[in-house]
Amino acid sequence: MFKIRKFLRTGIKKILKLIFKIDFFKAFTRRIYEKKRLDFPSMVQIEITNACNAQCLMCPHDKLTRQKGSIDANLYKKIIDESAENKIRVNTILPNHFGEPLINPHLYDYIKYAREKVPKSEICIFTNGSLLNKENAIKIIESGLDVISISFDGFSKNTYERIRLNLNFDEVNTNITRLLDLKKKMKKKTPRIELAYVEIEENKRETEEFINRWESLVDNVNIGVFCNWGGMVPGKEVDKENIASALNPKRSPCTRLWSHLLIFRNGDVPLCCQDFDGKNILGNVATSSIREIWNGEVLSRYRDLHIKGKFNEIHICKECNFWKQQGEPIWWW
Repeated sequence: MFKIRKFLRTGIKKILKLIFKIDFFKAFTRRIYEKKRLDFPSMVQIEITNACNAQCLMCPHDKLTRQKGSIDANLYKKIIDESAENKIRVNTILPNHFGEPLINPHLYDYIKYAREKVPKSEICIFTNGSLLNKENAIKIIESGLDVISISFDGFSKNTYERIRLNLNFDEVNTNITRLLDLKKKMKKKTPRIELAYVEIEENKRETEEFINRWESLVDNVNIGVFCNWGGMVPGKEVDKENIASALNPKRSPCTRLWSHLLIFRNGDVPLCCQDFDGKNILGNVATSSIREIWNGEVLSRYRDLHIKGKFNEIHICKECNFWKQQGEPIWWW
């Protein structure tokens, strides 16, 4: 079943690429994109903490030089309030980034505040699941969260614990199962429960078993391609050449520069989610508005470099492989 889905995805991508290479479709899609260009991000990501209780093979958290801590509650509310006041709807609110969100005890209140202020936005979190005990699971279900994505990168205990150091496979497995049971017992439709599995050399032989084990139990199983964090964690890609040719043979501007704004716990706004240590800061939302930063000269300059294909002039973009995941953005053809 997994091989059939993989074949269909690859086939559909090839067909779409052929269609959109026709000049008419190139011009048509470009006009649509220009018409819909927003002056406010469609996704606002807020790092409520950059502390983490795990040490994972594919994560450079041990290289973080930024001071560790949690966001100030007033700063969080300022960000949500501006998102709510904006005339253009923010599609997604993501209250976590380079840390484990359940470490912050205010997470549940933050989710509720966002749900109240931006009721039409989808609110999502990513977690390693290690802190999802019964009490926290109930709080998550009652908070108004739309999606919880639990990182669970192994079918077997041995593989998982080699990838996610400091975490216990059996505990996380129990936490996931209990969350599913509680949601059913509480008769709640949300949050959607997803499992995220980053495929690397250490676990690629277990991918199909993992899917077969979980796909009928959770709302979605997401098999992700490894991101190298701007070259900070090289060498974990699976079948590098095949991934590059199948997903995106020609590099295009990164779509996130036009859709996604990340805010660190201290209010700094980095260039993108891969810039985990803040080497390219666009501004700070404590002293500027989101709109000012989003439409500012600094970000405009980075966008212009991407449009011109000058990726090597931006250090974080030079070695980044994230663009291989997004597929070819048809508006750039």
